[in-house]
Amino acid sequence: MDRNVDSPIDGLQAVTYLLDLVPLIREAALEARAARDDGRSSDDYAFFAGRLSAYYDVVSLIQQQAVAFGIDLKGLGPSELNPDEMLV
Repeated sequence: MDRNVDSPIDGLQAVTYLLDLVPLIREAALEARAARDDGRSSDDYAFFAGRLSAYYDVVSLIQQQAVAFGIDLKGLGPSELNPDEMLV
């Protein structure tokens, strides 16, 4: 389905988008944490740590915006989205 970028999305599309996107971001963030942990002794540690820090910011923003909009994060994926618990 081709969409005009200026046309609004409907509620079902927005929900479907979030239900797909949030778990993908969570998975990528956890992979970034594993890469950082695996690379502690490598010369690339700063890269892996920086990448994880960026994901931390993204996950924190998702969490903050969900609270601001009254969205229960448990409804956005199979497990809780807590950057302090999953990425530190």
